[in-house]
Amino acid sequence: MIFIDGSNLFHACEELKVRIDYGKLRDFLTNAKPNRRLIRAHFYGSTPKVKRPEQEAFHTRLRYMGWEVKIYPLREFGVEARSKEKEVDISLVTDLLLYGHKDLYDVAILVTGDKDYKPAIKAVKEMGKWIEIAAFEHTIAEELKLEVGIDNYICLDKLIDHIKRTKSV
Repeated sequence: MIFIDGSNLFHACEELKVRIDYGKLRDFLTNAKPNRRLIRAHFYGSTPKVKRPEQEAFHTRLRYMGWEVKIYPLREFGVEARSKEKEVDISLVTDLLLYGHKDLYDVAILVTGDKDYKPAIKAVKEMGKWIEIAAFEHTIAEELKLEVGIDNYICLDKLIDHIKRTKSV
């Protein structure tokens, strides 16, 4: 099963000025090791109160490609009404742990560099599940690499030519 922290991946791609083809990413992660079968691919993200047509179209494309997409509204805080993402990480972790507990996967691939996921990763490993992290080198917390081990870290920097979008859709 693949779990993508959409905001984390979006900001990493933005810094590199690269656009990812999520179909290619899904297929590469699924086929990275032999005898792997994709159970389900999940994308978790957020959206502002005022919907953006291009963002809505992106989420629709993901659903069309077979992704399970969960989107949560950005929350505004403080006097300056700064937007902040809420519920996304918790939703991802809830599904990661729930599906692992229900024995719906043997291998979880978590696409993020956020060290806040470290306790969930430990819990998944304690269930006897295999977990891998896929992230760009400039965004992954060193603690995550140490937690999953170097053999279970997929460096997306090395895959850019294989997973980048080649047309503007």
